[in-house]
Amino acid sequence: MLSHEAAESTTKVGLGHSIAVGIGRDKLSGTTLADGLRFFFNHKKTKRIIVIGEIGSEAELKAADLIKGYRRATPNPKSIIAMVAADGAFPSSKRNIYAEAKVKALEDASAVVVPHPGVMGQTMMELLGKR
Repeated sequence: MLSHEAAESTTKVGLGHSIAVGIGRDKLSGTTLADGLRFFFNHKKTKRIIVIGEIGSEAELKAADLIKGYRRATPNPKSIIAMVAADGAFPSSKRNIYAEAKVKALEDASAVVVPHPGVMGQTMMELLGKR
C-alpha cells in the first residue's frame, strides 16, 4: 500500500517510474534492501530512488550505511527519499525509538526523510529544483 501511495504521489507531479521492488516480512529472505539499493545505484535509467522501510529489522540501518558510502564514492549521486513506516509490531514507545533511530541513520546518510509517501512526489520535485 505504501509503495502505491508513493507511486501516486510522484505521478501527480509528473515524475515517472522505472522499477519497483517490494522487500520485507518474508520468512525466508531473498533480495535484501541492500541488494535493491545496489541495483538502483548502478541502474543507468534510474534517476531518483525512493526507500520505504519498516521498523521490524536492521535493513534500514544497513541501507543507511550503504547510502552513505554510495554518496561519498559517487560524483553526482541520485536523489534518495526515504520514510520509515512505524506499524503496530511494537508497543508505541519502542516503535518510536526504533523509527527515530532509523530516521536519524537515513538522514545522516543524506537521504531526505519524509513522514508519509503522499509527500514524496512534491519533495522529489523540490530536490530537482522544480516547485
